Amino acid sequence: MLRPPRDPNAPDDPTRENQTRADRKQEYVRVNTYDLDTEPQTLSVTDAAAILGVSRSLIYEVIKQTGCVTPGVPALRIGTVVRIPRLRLLAYAAGENVG
Repeated sequence: MLRPPRDPNAPDDPTRENQTRADRKQEYVRVNTYDLDTEPQTLSVTDAAAILGVSRSLIYEVIKQTGCVTPGVPALRIGTVVRIPRLRLLAYAAGENVG
C-alpha cells in the first residue's frame, strides 16, 4: 500500500520523539519476530540467513553449489526467487536430524 508523501514542514512523530535509536531497533525486532503459527510455510534467503546466523551470500553460495541449504533442507526455486521450507529449517536450527 502506498503512503502519501510526507510533508517536510510537519512536526516529527511525537511517539518517536523521546525514543533512542536502540529503543526503535528493539521495537523493530519485536514487531518483525516470527510467530511460528501464523508465518508462511517458506522463508526468504534473508530470513533463513538471519535464523542461522550467517550471511545471505553464504546461503546463496551453498545453494548454488549443492542445490540445498543443508542436507535435508532443500532450496525451492520459483523462477528467480529462492524459498526455503520453514519447518525444516527451524528443525535443523534446533539441532534435529532432518537429513
